[in-house]
Amino acid sequence: MVARFWKLTSNLYKDDWRLRQKRRAHLIEMAIEYPGPGPTPDEIVMQRLDSDQRMGAADLQRINDWPPRQRLLLLALTGWWRFVPDERWSEWIEECGADKPFPPRQFLLEEDQIVRNEILSNHLGISRNMLSQSLCRGKKLLLELDWGKRDW
Repeated sequence: MVARFWKLTSNLYKDDWRLRQKRRAHLIEMAIEYPGPGPTPDEIVMQRLDSDQRMGAADLQRINDWPPRQRLLLLALTGWWRFVPDERWSEWIEECGADKPFPPRQFLLEEDQIVRNEILSNHLGISRNMLSQSLCRGKKLLLELDWGKRDW
């Protein structure tokens, strides 16, 4: 009984340490990437999400070349699915075999990123680890899009 308790608490401490290391690395990364005065990254994201504009044909073609599941994950997690024409988005959802509506309503209403990831992974029937791997591997794909380079 004591050994189980020790193993459980040890694992909890390790998980907490890993989470703090990820957050620290992310903050350092953001500090390096942030150019200084001007809109914050959050303000830029909100400006993009409030925009009525749609992605260009070149970006849509690049996205179309991505693996179907990764396409849905990356666009849902960034919020950029809103800028894809509705017909194209529906085609991509069907191609991946995901249930509509996608992303699910609970995902859109949730503010906690960890819970959002859980909702998305459950909706697609994948593990949270697989979702995290897709996001990490897909950052390069997102940076190649002209949409992400726009001057807002």
